[in-house]
Amino acid sequence: MSPYHVEEWYNKGTDLLLSGKYQEGVECYDKAIELDPNDAVIWRNEGVALDELGKHEEAIEHLDKALELDPNDAGGWNDKGIALYNLEKYQEAVECYDKAIELDPNMTPARKNRDLAYKLL
Repeated sequence: MSPYHVEEWYNKGTDLLLSGKYQEGVECYDKAIELDPNDAVIWRNEGVALDELGKHEEAIEHLDKALELDPNDAGGWNDKGIALYNLEKYQEAVECYDKAIELDPNMTPARKNRDLAYKLL
């Protein structure tokens, strides 16, 4: 695989993420970000992989970058809420879930996640 094709690195990272190989996915996303640091989806997916690895603070940094690039990504707000929830920052998580729902009123995962976080406030 050529290191010059961001899409190849992104696709490989996503395949690894979906198969539970989070660290390997992060490594591919890092290469994709080097080639295209302005792709919100790559930053978001790497954030999800980092969160799965238990690197919640680092995940939030990546998700913040993704949301800086695309503030209207309801899924990104939901993913940030999950990372905050994992850090037991339930109020901040609820705020992210609310933003996700505001952007996409039909986002069932954000509604379910918000309900879980509310119970812990």
